[in-house]
Amino acid sequence: MDRDSVKEPLDVLDIAIQRLLSMLDKDELQGAIERLNATISNSSPFNEHPVEMIRWISVFELQPNNYNPNVMAPSESRLLELSIKENGFTQPLVVKEDDGKFIIVDGFHRYSLVKKKKSLLKKTNGMVPVVILNEDKRAELMVATVRHNRARGEHQITLTVSYTHLRAHET
Repeated sequence: MDRDSVKEPLDVLDIAIQRLLSMLDKDELQGAIERLNATISNSSPFNEHPVEMIRWISVFELQPNNYNPNVMAPSESRLLELSIKENGFTQPLVVKEDDGKFIIVDGFHRYSLVKKKKSLLKKTNGMVPVVILNEDKRAELMVATVRHNRARGEHQITLTVSYTHLRAHET
């Protein structure tokens, strides 16, 4: 099939989807979008990658893991909060589904900020983006947590503090 023969049916489909979604209430809308995303993800050449299927889940359905060694300095926490407030979520949390619960593998600090800060809870409607890992063994999940933490590298705290200080004094 060439591009021109696909363009028109995709345009028709796009309009039909927009019309359908505009008729749904907020709860139905989220479910419909998740279903459409799953359909597209299943056909994607990248469907083996968890990031291909991002879902939005209530922070109250998430549980921190009990093995994450990562800690965050208060200045970094303030910067992360500012980032979510101003830019929204740019990176999903990584979770493992276990008996209907979602255990956080990576993203604990983003989760806890949304849960604690009323402004973030309101901005996200109490939801956070997640990708679900398929690993089953606790050891594999622990390794994934450490790998995610280490992959971000060392932070330059002084730059973070300086940036936060500058932002606080903007006029």
